[in-house]
Amino acid sequence: GNDTLSPGEPSGLSVSLTGISTMSSGAAGGVMEQVYDKAATGPTSRKRILPGSVRVIKNRQSAGQVPAPAPPQLQDTWGTKSDTSLHVIPRDTNPLALSQEDRSRGYGLMSEPDHVVGSVPPSYGSVYGATPVNTENAKPSPPVLGQSFGRLSTGPSSMSGEHSRPFFFRASAMKNMPTMPAPIRASMPTTSSLRQSTKLTDEQEEDGWIMPDEDTTGGTYTNNEDDEESFEPKPLPASSDRQSASSSELKEEYPTVDEDDGDEDEEEDEGWITDDVVVSMEKNFAPKPPTLQPQHPTRSSSSSVKTSAQPSIQDLENQIAELTKQLTNLKKEQPPQDSVWNQQFQELLSREDTEFKFHSIASLAHDFQHAAEVYGRIIISERYLPVSAKTLKPLDVGGVAGGDKYLAHGILFKYVVDTQVTHTGIYMYGNTFANDAAAMKSAAHELRALARIADSGTAIKEGVAIPLCTLVDYRGFRLICLSLLPINRKTICYGSHDGGNTVYADEEMVPKMKKICKELNLKKHIVRDKALYACGDIEGHRGFDGRFYLLDFARLYPPESYRVTDNLFPIKDTRGPFFKMLRPELVVTNNGPLCSDAYTAFINNDPRSKEHNSEVENATFKLISQVIPEFATEIETYAREDKERYNSAGRRKGTEYTLCGTDVASLSKRINYVLHRMHRLGINRRMLGLIRHHLMVGSFNKVHDCTIFAAILYTEMAARVCKNIIRILLRKKMEELKVPSAEPYRVLLLNLFNLFSGFSPSSRHFWTSNTPPPLPASALEKLPKVDPPPDGPDPTRGVRGNLEFYIHTLSDERKQNKIKLAQTYHISVTDLPTPSEDIESLLLPMKCSILAKFGRLALSENEWNSEDRSRPMLFQGLFFLRLSDMLGIELSDRPQIFDMLNGNPPPPEPIPYQFILLHLVEMGVKVKHLHLVSSCEGNALWLRSLSVMEEMQSNGSRDNAEAKAKLIQFLKFAKEQFDLALNSIPDSIYTLFRLGRVEHALASIWDDNDEVQKRDYYQATVHHYKQAKDILAQKILWEPSADATGLPG
Repeated sequence: GNDTLSPGEPSGLSVSLTGISTMSSGAAGGVMEQVYDKAATGPTSRKRILPGSVRVIKNRQSAGQVPAPAPPQLQDTWGTKSDTSLHVIPRDTNPLALSQEDRSRGYGLMSEPDHVVGSVPPSYGSVYGATPVNTENAKPSPPVLGQSFGRLSTGPSSMSGEHSRPFFFRASAMKNMPTMPAPIRASMPTTSSLRQSTKLTDEQEEDGWIMPDEDTTGGTYTNNEDDEESFEPKPLPASSDRQSASSSELKEEYPTVDEDDGDEDEEEDEGWITDDVVVSMEKNFAPKPPTLQPQHPTRSSSSSVKTSAQPSIQDLENQIAELTKQLTNLKKEQPPQDSVWNQQFQELLSREDTEFKFHSIASLAHDFQHAAEVYGRIIISERYLPVSAKTLKPLDVGGVAGGDKYLAHGILFKYVVDTQVTHTGIYMYGNTFANDAAAMKSAAHELRALARIADSGTAIKEGVAIPLCTLVDYRGFRLICLSLLPINRKTICYGSHDGGNTVYADEEMVPKMKKICKELNLKKHIVRDKALYACGDIEGHRGFDGRFYLLDFARLYPPESYRVTDNLFPIKDTRGPFFKMLRPELVVTNNGPLCSDAYTAFINNDPRSKEHNSEVENATFKLISQVIPEFATEIETYAREDKERYNSAGRRKGTEYTLCGTDVASLSKRINYVLHRMHRLGINRRMLGLIRHHLMVGSFNKVHDCTIFAAILYTEMAARVCKNIIRILLRKKMEELKVPSAEPYRVLLLNLFNLFSGFSPSSRHFWTSNTPPPLPASALEKLPKVDPPPDGPDPTRGVRGNLEFYIHTLSDERKQNKIKLAQTYHISVTDLPTPSEDIESLLLPMKCSILAKFGRLALSENEWNSEDRSRPMLFQGLFFLRLSDMLGIELSDRPQIFDMLNGNPPPPEPIPYQFILLHLVEMGVKVKHLHLVSSCEGNALWLRSLSVMEEMQSNGSRDNAEAKAKLIQFLKFAKEQFDLALNSIPDSIYTLFRLGRVEHALASIWDDNDEVQKRDYYQATVHHYKQAKDILAQKILWEPSADATGLPG
């Protein structure tokens, strides 16, 4: 690149460079030499670029000719370059032979046999910087002798083209290059033998091939006595003689552009390039050699060019799209590799119950949860980054519902977001808008159903495997994380993977599913033309490892009947059957099996579809009219028996309440009790408003003051509303910023906390207003029309949608207004001044949100119309405790800050409190996992306790204080783990029975002097044994004598 044209050298030359090829480090430096050719002439408009070389493209200028890109020609030239001067080898000089003068100056050959480059004999190792190889039994490739100037020949058909590659050496490498070892030279054929046994075909001759003995360079071949071949070139002609060669002679020897064979694509693949490519290559290097504007020769009238019809760009794009689709489908059909998580999990489940088995499963589940948390945080943080900038790239693994999917460390991550399922813009859960909160509920249903199948034990007995699963919540998003299974789209044998368009019912899988679903009290029904026991979109696979696998359990349990609940929830959810499901505890205690696909189109072909819907309607009516009122009575009875814990007889002083036992710890125990009992009875959390209604107007209200329980339930409802507010606004903020930073989200969270705590100027409006914000006309057109009630107040109270609908609609309207404003002033949206963040105008007030989420009976008429924050009463400390726990937010000064916020006794109206950034320690990841973690840990500790008890019995150390303390410690830890497992599945017979045994063991070895605690353990044992007995009795009570569906099989 530092060379310049000297006087007398031809003009019209363009120099281009290719990349420098680097070999292994060694004595020679390992860098291939570069080549210039400034003196060769000819009408060349296209050259072949050799690897690691610098080529010169020559163009003759014709008068009046307009420069244009030229088709390929078949001429090539050779040359070498030193560090200080440019040495030119004439065109008619054999490149395989260099003069002694050239060699003394350090110039090397441009082509060598491949056995030198590829196999590198030992004596060549120091030159190439490569490790010597054993050549004792090696069969070296023959040298290629067929080189031509028109094209770099790979030799006749008897010599493989891969045996020759052009390369260049540094001068030092060439000077020190040793001679070829004699054994290799002796085994190589000579040129004479090749000439005698080889003949070119007509096609090869037309394509530019030449034989080694053709005197294209004006030299002669000779053989010495040892049959060693040499080449004697003709004397070099003068430079002026070479430059005076007529163009006709050059045209005769070198084909012109008009005589091209037209195989442009093939030649381009082989290394031929055109002038425009050379010019573009020149731009990437600096400093550039002096170049002139290339000119192309005039086409010859006697030549002909092969032409063909070129496809249009649209045709090529369609072809690319079709090929991409085919490749994607083929990739999906490839048998995936089984993950280590799944292999270990299935292997451990198949073992006998031992302490090692349970401990190993718990450790594996902990590791799986940790990996899911680490990778889940990365995936969510990079949600809106370009795909090229993401640490983990999204996958396409099919499915109707669900968002982007990722694979990392053997774990499949799926975004839990609402997606469109039709071309008309209908969303899976939100109908006319993306209801991500409903999608998150669906993911929770999947985890819950999977846990029920694992707890029943029937699936394991039948040889049906399930994956490891966990949920990861971060910055408003949720991921469902599954262990990668050895399945693909072709392994499905039960259910459907395309929304019911294709249904499978394998003969071997059907009896297994019958036993599993019988344990869950689910009914057989018709989906298209197949009889299924579970939901239509469940997937059963016969894995590549021979196991049966089940997945996609979100709709395993039937939905609630909207015919019963519409009167309670005035905001209609037309897609409710896909996420408003009945709880498993209610379904399993129903008098008959229920259909998973009730109220959906999956059973349109089932002749008993009306019967299926009617049975689910009866179960929902039982929940509303019997189960919930009985639970309200249970709370009343429990309060009477434990007045110290639930002091509901508050004393009234004027208009204020003096309440006892209202510290945050006591209130937290009460709400946990209420929530646990709700799940145990099969009551959904969305029924909190109906339970509160029964407490306010029932017999409980007439006998006792219900202030504490009404305030506790209102606090829980408010915390759940604010949880959804924070989640959706965090998602909006991530979509707006599109960067994985942290500070903007902390600021948003701080503003919301100050709004909830009463410090914001808009706080009173948020907590007391009962008027929803106005909606734009475009949004009202999408909503179903609501007929005014014939008499009485409007049950919707003017609320036309849930919280998510209002935030989506109002934020989209704000975005459209910004776009219109930017168009008006002809500026970019990003150039508009950013006002102070007004999040309050996007929110539905608290009373309206509770109406939409928990029903019209959640608040009394007086509470709805009140403008006083004391009605309804809120425990502010309990509110922030529940909110932080549900979102994984860590606050400083915990738990003192909650007692300070709550007050003791708490005031009727919460005192405003200002949060600062220092209060927000971390907005962490919230993880929900299978009950297997806690259950297996409890089992491992229980078996360890049995071993200790046996050891104490055999050693006669039952009264040993140290051994007893050790045993009590193991039993207490086991009780804690079983209590956690019972929170996930409150009606698990297995967990209840094990927990009762642990408590009985504690009671038996407890100190007799502590009679109160000893009695408590005995009472807890009786309570849990009785629960297990009642649940088992309910299951045995319903044993149908025949198939309830009347269907064959």
